[in-house]
Amino acid sequence: MSENDERKNYLNATMYEIFICRAFKCNNSKNGAHLSNMKNLIDAENGKLWVSHLPSASAQLITVKKYISNAIDEFLKKRLSNAERENLLKLKHIVELATSSSQLFQVIDEGLEITDRFK
Repeated sequence: MSENDERKNYLNATMYEIFICRAFKCNNSKNGAHLSNMKNLIDAENGKLWVSHLPSASAQLITVKKYISNAIDEFLKKRLSNAERENLLKLKHIVELATSSSQLFQVIDEGLEITDRFK
């Protein structure tokens, strides 16, 4: 994996952290927000299981999907426009069907855009 890919993966993991923290108005030590959750998933998908106690990529994917879904649920509790609500519900469905971190990145990017006013 190139240095550029590593930077991109770190940036994607950071965006994941921002999305979760924004939903819960929390720091990165709660609600699965820490970027290491996504970074470890990416590494596992790329065959880089550098810490033997980490679960498999599929188990990590399930966990990260749960964190993202919970964040979307938290946003859905807020006062939203019809369009925001509809778009978040679509993203939640995409999360349920996701089979890789790359599919989750799309959700996070769109989710950050939809929830920009909650910064």
